[in-house]
Amino acid sequence: MIERNDVFWNNYNYFLSGSAFHTVSEGLGELSGQTVNYPTGVGIVLYGSDTTSSAANHVFGNYKWGIASFSGPAKPHRQRRQRSEERQQRNRRKT
Repeated sequence: MIERNDVFWNNYNYFLSGSAFHTVSEGLGELSGQTVNYPTGVGIVLYGSDTTSSAANHVFGNYKWGIASFSGPAKPHRQRRQRSEERQQRNRRKT
């Protein structure tokens, strides 16, 4: 739960060469030899977080998004089928 925060003006791009300020982050990782950095200009980003919520936050002045929520990659078919079968077995035991 992300709640009761003031999230504002996250627009400064620390990652530009010649930036007067530097981030303490090493980024999110690497993709094709390039460092993938945290996005600038956003307040709160929830990626693939089905059970995380945001409430009672003051979010303003962010250039791109205030709050964004994206679904994560789908689970492979085999895992979905296995969970479905497990649910069916539990329901049978209850009856």
